[in-house]
Amino acid sequence: MTVFVDENIPEHVAEGFNILQIPEGLKSGYPIVVKCIPTVFGRGAKDVEWIPTLGKEACVITQDVSIGRRKHEQELYRKHGIGMFYLRGSSRKQGLSV
Repeated sequence: MTVFVDENIPEHVAEGFNILQIPEGLKSGYPIVVKCIPTVFGRGAKDVEWIPTLGKEACVITQDVSIGRRKHEQELYRKHGIGMFYLRGSSRKQGLSV
């Protein structure tokens, strides 16, 4: 499985998650790789461009809770079987504190 961290979350969070996941993958025999969307698809890539390429064995971690208001993106995530994790900061202005 591959977990993608959206560009609205700092890249070092993806790197840290990946490092933490390596021993668990070795222990369980089910490796999970964590990648940053801008590293793979380029900074500013449109969601509608990269969502269809992820495949059913993918999840996305994002702070973009507005996806729920963008029906076409919701449909793309569902159509392609992509899991979603939403992280929220204490406020919209502060975002996440790493």
